[in-house]
Amino acid sequence: MAVDYLHGFVSQLSINDTGISAVINYSNPMEVLPGVWLFTSHQHVLQFSSGFQVITQFILTDIQVNQGLNDALFAIPTQ
Repeated sequence: MAVDYLHGFVSQLSINDTGISAVINYSNPMEVLPGVWLFTSHQHVLQFSSGFQVITQFILTDIQVNQGLNDALFAIPTQ
């Protein structure tokens, strides 16, 4: 999946397979460096055909950024 961060973020993904659906929600974006955003809350919901659900939630707090690292170490291929 390609994401255009200049025009908006993907904040929810939905996956459906035989008997299982998954919804992943991303919220509370925070700008950790100029132009670098991080979602601080993630919620994953798995729904099974039996009605059983598994819900996990992650919340990031006290985020610190090490600005002394070389940006080339974190280069993400765009193609």
